[in-house]
Amino acid sequence: MNEFSTWLRDRHDITAAVEWDRVLALFHGDERDAFDAFFVDFDQFCAERRTTDGTGTDSAEAPGRAAPPSPGGEGLSPPPPVEGREA
Repeated sequence: MNEFSTWLRDRHDITAAVEWDRVLALFHGDERDAFDAFFVDFDQFCAERRTTDGTGTDSAEAPGRAAPPSPGGEGLSPPPPVEGREA
């Protein structure tokens, strides 16, 4: 997720060496918004990678719709399950 962190920092003009979860937390009011934003941003990151690497396949470090991995212990935890909806 190193490349995604760098891409996200560049996108938000952040020069400090912070991980992607901190960037999302800074720009979104709550954990739910940050969690949802992860998928939007990661999809865009993957799309740009497909365009720039010329293969037409995801070359990102993680699969497209997997839950975001922990960036090293601390970070955003996934929201609790919604009643009546499968996890």
